[in-house]
Amino acid sequence: RGCRWAPAASALWEFADHLSGSLPYKAVVPVGPLPGQLGLLTRRQQLERINFNLKPTSISGSALYNTMLDGYEYMTRTYSPKYVNIEIVLSAGIDNARGDISARELLKKITKLYNPRRQVSIVMVFFGKPPNLSILQQIGTLTGGHAYTISSPSDVLQVFYEATASRLCATNCATSAGTTAGGTR
Repeated sequence: RGCRWAPAASALWEFADHLSGSLPYKAVVPVGPLPGQLGLLTRRQQLERINFNLKPTSISGSALYNTMLDGYEYMTRTYSPKYVNIEIVLSAGIDNARGDISARELLKKITKLYNPRRQVSIVMVFFGKPPNLSILQQIGTLTGGHAYTISSPSDVLQVFYEATASRLCATNCATSAGTTAGGTR
């Protein structure tokens, strides 16, 4: 017995105020299957290469909530039942761009967009404790995701694994490590 992993498609956006014209984000890796080719490398290899070389931007201003909403709208618009559909947000949790929506407004908009039959989960990983953590936790819970806080960059991989394992693994499957889709046995 093992775990049958659901196919995964991924993309990567980075965000800061005006990274791509008036948009608060830009697509770095377009959405598609992880083993899919992007030039000479697969999408997985591109993401791993970017992750290894990832550095915070020095551009001030972060439209966190508009970016999260745009990402969620994109994921719901491009929803595919063949894949696990998750928006993963890595951030300091600080929203300081003028004109960005509030966390409460984000919750209202996500609530209107959420469709349990076409579930798109939002998993958030924040360095430190964002000021609106309780609202962000509500968004995570609503969508079947979660809001995590970490204090060390070395925690990202463990949180990423925990957050995605239960969504990628078929229901009630067990791995040889003694974990199930719902947690530890």
